[in-house]
Amino acid sequence: MKTYKKPFDIKAFDIMGARESQDLFAIIDYRQDAFCKSEEYKTIDNKILALKEEILKTSKSDIEIPLKKLLDEITNLECTCYNAAYKDGMSDLMVALTLNKIQITEAEFIL
Repeated sequence: MKTYKKPFDIKAFDIMGARESQDLFAIIDYRQDAFCKSEEYKTIDNKILALKEEILKTSKSDIEIPLKKLLDEITNLECTCYNAAYKDGMSDLMVALTLNKIQITEAEFIL
């Protein structure tokens, strides 16, 4: 086990800087990756795979409905994934803001 220090300094987010915060995007990407390992993600992904199999078995004349269902599920997956990651990323930002307000700019954690 090692003890690490995690910075919570709001400057790390570069919110007030001239450029957009790449750190916030990195947090959202990290949270999105974590969501992709969740059961909710796997459920939607399995629906997409089932629709793919249905499309492969469907004749060309009847393919429009399964294709629309597939598009709906893919859109649902992307929206759900980003929504979950964005909420978690914003929660991380709010924690950083709160900790900075009480002048805690780093915390120790053990791995």
